[in-house]
Amino acid sequence: PMVNGPWFCISTARELLDIGASRVKNALKDSPDSQQEVMSTLSDMYYQLGMEEESANLERDRIALLKQAYGAQDPRVAESLISFAAALHATGRRELILPALAEAKEILDARHDDSSVLRGQLFIRFAQRYQNISYDKMLSNADAAVTVFRRLPNA
Repeated sequence: PMVNGPWFCISTARELLDIGASRVKNALKDSPDSQQEVMSTLSDMYYQLGMEEESANLERDRIALLKQAYGAQDPRVAESLISFAAALHATGRRELILPALAEAKEILDARHDDSSVLRGQLFIRFAQRYQNISYDKMLSNADAAVTVFRRLPNA
């Protein structure tokens, strides 16, 4: 039974996420791969609870960690940039979305990646951002995402 209704559970979930987010930076500092995985999970949990600002802030920190640990051209950086853009969509910081997506695109382009799930996700996020800016760009990115996902096995 819920002691104080559904808001009690959400508050408790947020408190637990906040504690985890504050501890992950120190507790796993000697293991950047584990640290970035936990940060990704916490960011996703924030996002699923509608706490996009917290999700975006954690992804921003994750991007910095990944760049430091693996280099700015690592595909994990591109994935985190795309997650960062997704979280920003529901915040007041939408002006950061296109630069983040452009950086992710540069990483994928440099790797000659034009057909991965990550490339499809990139096109989806571009389409989402252009939804209120340019119908033509939104449509072309949505079409490109469909093309990528249709080429994937088990699509």
